[in-house]
Amino acid sequence: MKYLLFTGPNCTACKPMKVNLNKVGIKYTEMNVDERHNARIAGMYQVKSLPTLVITRGGHPQESFVGVRPMYELEKIKLKYANL
Repeated sequence: MKYLLFTGPNCTACKPMKVNLNKVGIKYTEMNVDERHNARIAGMYQVKSLPTLVITRGGHPQESFVGVRPMYELEKIKLKYANL
């Protein structure tokens, strides 16, 4: 299981999302969509708004969450994908 967090330099909601992910203990890869390469990847995962958390398994998206997610919701997400 891999967590991808799509962010951008002008995204005001991205910082609180990173804080919440870190507090919950979810390790993620940050994908800055302003970089050309990551913009293509964002398109592949159909990211339309920031921040977007995409959970992948074997390179295939399983689920995505748009916007800042509260810590209780991130805990549920972490538990749901912990054993996969």
